[in-house]
Amino acid sequence: MQVYAGDGSRPYSYAWIPYALLWVVVVGTRLWFAYASNHVFRVQLGTWMVAHQLTSSALVDSFIFMALAMVLTRTGSLAVRSRALRGAPAAEVAAGGRRNRARRLMTSSGQRSRN
Repeated sequence: MQVYAGDGSRPYSYAWIPYALLWVVVVGTRLWFAYASNHVFRVQLGTWMVAHQLTSSALVDSFIFMALAMVLTRTGSLAVRSRALRGAPAAEVAAGGRRNRARRLMTSSGQRSRN
């Protein structure tokens, strides 16, 4: 995810296909695990949980903490990169670059996304 200085030196982020694919894979994996734990490897998971003295609540909590860790990592990384922009000149991209194209699309639709 790229961070650049927008109008008035406000930081904006721009993510493209790889970032979206990462989130699709992570969410898809979580959904697959939820399905498979009831239909594919129910006995094996139950045996493993009993052997390690884990409850189903611990499994749910681990998914919550994993999602929270992903959000905090993304937010922290964006905060660090946006602070680095404060001392640097505004990022200039050649006409037709992805950032300029996204900025034109956001401006033409009347919406501006801040991540």
